[in-house]
Amino acid sequence: PWTDVYGRYPNRLRGKPRFMSCLVYLNDEWNADTWGAPTRFLDHPTNLFYDVHPKPGRCVIMDQDVSHT
Repeated sequence: PWTDVYGRYPNRLRGKPRFMSCLVYLNDEWNADTWGAPTRFLDHPTNLFYDVHPKPGRCVIMDQDVSHT
């Protein structure tokens, strides 16, 4: 339905709504040694990675176009 109204366009196009993503870690505890699973972000210009590890109550808000896995 969103594309029916606004069409398809790259994020951050002037005059169009901007898409954001929110990642919330809801677990009361997190055992990184056992469960691992950091969220990895890629900076394309430098090809460097930044890992965000799950932590209870942590919230990551990002531009939807940020490469992550």
